[in-house]
Amino acid sequence: MPVLLHRGYRNYPTTLPMSIKKKILITLILLSVVPISILGRLSYVKAREVLIDELVLTSIATLENTHDIIFDHYIREKERLIETLSLDENLSRALSDPRYLEKPMADWETYLRLKPRWWWIYMATDRGEIHVKPAWEPPAWYDPRKRPWYKAALEKRGQVVWTEPYKELITDKMVLSVVKAVEGEDGSVGVVGMDTRLEEIGRLISEIKIGNKGYILLVGRDGKVIAGGRPDRFGEDLTVKSWYREITSGSKGAYYHDERGEEFFISHVKVIGKGWNLVGVTSSSELERGLDRIKARTLFVGLAGVVAAILVSVLTSGYLVRNIRNLMDYMERVEEGDLTVRPVKSGGDEFNKLNVSFGRMVQRLSETMGRLERLSITDGLTDLYNHRHIIELVEAEMAKAERYKRSLSIIMLDVDYFKSINDIYGHQFGDKVLTAIAGKMKEELRAQDVVGRYGGEEFMVILPETDISAAFKAAERIRLGIAGIDWEIEAMKVTVSCGVKQFNDESLADFIDDADKLLYMAKESGRNRTEK
Repeated sequence: MPVLLHRGYRNYPTTLPMSIKKKILITLILLSVVPISILGRLSYVKAREVLIDELVLTSIATLENTHDIIFDHYIREKERLIETLSLDENLSRALSDPRYLEKPMADWETYLRLKPRWWWIYMATDRGEIHVKPAWEPPAWYDPRKRPWYKAALEKRGQVVWTEPYKELITDKMVLSVVKAVEGEDGSVGVVGMDTRLEEIGRLISEIKIGNKGYILLVGRDGKVIAGGRPDRFGEDLTVKSWYREITSGSKGAYYHDERGEEFFISHVKVIGKGWNLVGVTSSSELERGLDRIKARTLFVGLAGVVAAILVSVLTSGYLVRNIRNLMDYMERVEEGDLTVRPVKSGGDEFNKLNVSFGRMVQRLSETMGRLERLSITDGLTDLYNHRHIIELVEAEMAKAERYKRSLSIIMLDVDYFKSINDIYGHQFGDKVLTAIAGKMKEELRAQDVVGRYGGEEFMVILPETDISAAFKAAERIRLGIAGIDWEIEAMKVTVSCGVKQFNDESLADFIDDADKLLYMAKESGRNRTEK
């Protein structure tokens, strides 16, 4: 434990004139009150900074989790489906011969049956024909080639494209379409796509809160609100806001704004590859509630310190001088940011209690900052590392592997049919499944291996100094271990699919994307398997 050095002081004789004693007493009281006030102010300022940092971390973490939910398990799932459908040779042939559509449309019905929240799946041709599931007979005047989704797909051929929001003709509901152009063997062109209702995305986002009263908005490329936790803000043009430029300048961030006398936090995270932004809006009242409690505690501690200082000053000026100087040393160390320092204990009187009180306050502040640091890197449900931190760790391991020429592999693991598990057994049981899988992975891995929750029901395992063969065995060990978990429910079995990739000096994005593609290959090959 750190020990503070006692500064030397002069022992004044006890027969000093009364006027001198009063002057010393007044001086010592001032020396006590001023540092205590400074410490209170510094504590308040530091606590405010901690609260702001906590609010920023919480806001951005919430937006990143929302991004994972929407991007990984809503947007990317639909993009993968459209990509898969566009590669179906029957669709290319159907552009010239509609008879080839029979099997693809049967597959569409299967997808829609497995995913009841999905909406329309369709294909339009350059002849103006459209084929839709669920079945729909278009009116005679309907021409799909004039629809925004058809034009968007042709503008970016070869890419999966999301449209801007538009009104769907059948139901008059606002929708987004994800589409891709398809080319026939004879040079003909078509578009395969699917619609998703904005109210469905809004429902997902509205279930997620920032603090007690904060909410999240999904903002399109044109700066207008697409969906979010405030239906009354749908369609609002945010480009006129003073803070809009800031949310377009980086991938994520948080800012404190005062607009027309209203103070609030704006946080944002970009939706990867879409030009959209997730924007969190939090009232400053979230911060003020915490500050009110800190003000009260600071005032109480400050007043208690002043009273204690006066009592000790009256008893003995020399003793007070020595202890005030020790206390000043302590406060200076705290002001410099050393929260490991502890106050000097001297005797059992009120001044020692003041020292102890300050020590506890600083210790609680240190513990709070430690907890905040852990919370910022840990997934709250599974107690694994969260998405942001697991990415930081895999970057660090890539640097080590490249520098020391060592092997490095990762496993991307996803729970099979997890949506069905939630739908049948409920989200609480789904949480239990994720927690149990996290525990089983820890049991099957070495001490040096690292596992994190990549997003939703997808996990990443980092295997340092491990080649592809050993990594494949580890993945199989995990997969079989999870498949063998007894859920105490008849006929209940949870399986996972794995993609294993060894690092070959590629970029971080390519490394993870390759492993993800292998995971997707395992899914396409029947699930409950590992691909390398």
